[in-house]
Amino acid sequence: ESKQHATQPNKLQMVAASVLFTFFVAAASSFVKQSHAFTISPLTTRLTPTTHLFVQRPTKVDDECEQHQHFSRRSLIQQSANILPLLCFAAIAQPVDAKCTDIESCREEGERRVEADLKLNPITKLSDGVRYKVLRPPSVSSGPSVSEGSIIDLAYSINANGRYAYSQGFGYEKVQFGEQLTSDLGLDSKRITIGKHNVPIGIENALIGMKRGERRRVELPPGTAVGFESSNWQPEPTTRNGKFSMEQYRKILNGFGSQPPFPAETVWDIEVLGIR
Repeated sequence: ESKQHATQPNKLQMVAASVLFTFFVAAASSFVKQSHAFTISPLTTRLTPTTHLFVQRPTKVDDECEQHQHFSRRSLIQQSANILPLLCFAAIAQPVDAKCTDIESCREEGERRVEADLKLNPITKLSDGVRYKVLRPPSVSSGPSVSEGSIIDLAYSINANGRYAYSQGFGYEKVQFGEQLTSDLGLDSKRITIGKHNVPIGIENALIGMKRGERRRVELPPGTAVGFESSNWQPEPTTRNGKFSMEQYRKILNGFGSQPPFPAETVWDIEVLGIR
């Protein structure tokens, strides 16, 4: 009785055999062009293959053996182990995206990706030097679009000196909601009138034509024509980090110490929440 118990597979072996069998059946179709049929008895767990992928067919067998060729779990595991190296090789041999191996190939790959992205979503250049790119199309196909004199609810986020400065309505800042501070996403916005210069003139120009739900990224050059100076540095930051960032930005524009003035741009993400 103990010898018979020792020869019986334990639960772990049965699970491993089932996993290997499932993995093999799923992957074998990529190697064998002809169809395979399997007959599995739910009571005796007997497998009948109609192909020679596992073993060679016997030349002389009786009808019962032809219909039910039996395989033990041990033999199935051994046969699966023999085929696993081929499956691993096939997985490795699958085509993957080539990676650049040196500076020149990386540069070329980067240029190809930028070119492909620009074809799908080109950069629009305005006559005043402002450039923008659509990050998200409008949420509505119909309805009004921003024009001169429009009153809009605007969410914006500003990057200065190559890093985040401050925002309103983008979820990056906290506002008082009830008795606790929470993200300002969907809770805060700035209401402006196009032409009143509540925001820089360059941002007003980039807003023209936008619809509700649309989001654009704008590169805003400095200067009194279209930059922050054109709105008297509105909108102003309210957080300590935002105020410090703008102080540093002004130093870059004006020069400080041994550093000469530099015409650094600011990058705005703008979203039209509503048009009135």
